[in-house]
Amino acid sequence: MLGGRAGRVLTAAAQLGLAMLLLVGSGCKAEPSADARLARLERRVDKLVAALEQALPPAEPDPAAVYAVPISVDDPVDGPADARLTLVEGFELACPYCFAAQEVLATLRARHPADLRIVSKYFLVHGQAAVPAGLAVCAANKQGQFQAMKRALWRKLFPAGAGQAMTARPELAAEQLTLEAVLTTAAEVGLDVQRLTLDMQGEACQRWVRAGEAELAPLGARGTPAFYLNGRALLALDADSISPLLEEELEKARRVIARGVPPADYYRTAVTELGLRKVASRFAD
Repeated sequence: MLGGRAGRVLTAAAQLGLAMLLLVGSGCKAEPSADARLARLERRVDKLVAALEQALPPAEPDPAAVYAVPISVDDPVDGPADARLTLVEGFELACPYCFAAQEVLATLRARHPADLRIVSKYFLVHGQAAVPAGLAVCAANKQGQFQAMKRALWRKLFPAGAGQAMTARPELAAEQLTLEAVLTTAAEVGLDVQRLTLDMQGEACQRWVRAGEAELAPLGARGTPAFYLNGRALLALDADSISPLLEEELEKARRVIARGVPPADYYRTAVTELGLRKVASRFAD
């Protein structure tokens, strides 16, 4: 005879089998098991959570977390390739707050010329109206003139906004967003307009203008401007208040590089390979 746990399992199985036979023979319907009821409840909760996620605004990124913010070959880069600090900027040329942030970005680059690079991603907010300008700066980047074209467009788009704080909202000169106006600005910058036009129509720039939102929205970006420093979401951008975070990230980079990671590989190994792929759900455990 079997004893112990095996015997008890067989006995319980026999009793369950007899109960099932009696239920079937009498025409009764078996009640769902506790596991089945729990599984059904979990499916219902999952559907409810999914509906709430769709209805509610995106969850806020955790400023202490590191997110795997990708960098593509199409992204314009201002700064050294082996920089210890990478500041990813999600921007749109029709966004007044993006324009207002440029002075802060320039200050940070000037303070950290060897340690900081700024990577730009286009994040469409104003729809098709902002597409020609985005295509133009992408095409200008192929001529090595991304920053020059960007500055020239800013001057045209926000002519009265120079020196305004990020909290201000300078008025947009929307007529400067048209394709004709953008090409006129490109000619004034000294770009090869024929080549620029072809690159604006090319697959790479068409992709770049649309990619920023798809890349940054899962990481908590709700709109523009959006900033990530070595994968950490910045809830505000101020040249002075950000200094402690810059030093903290520099020290982290120094420790990793001291262990043998080449500086040019630091962002890939510490951020894109190890960072989170999306913001945690507000309903996560």
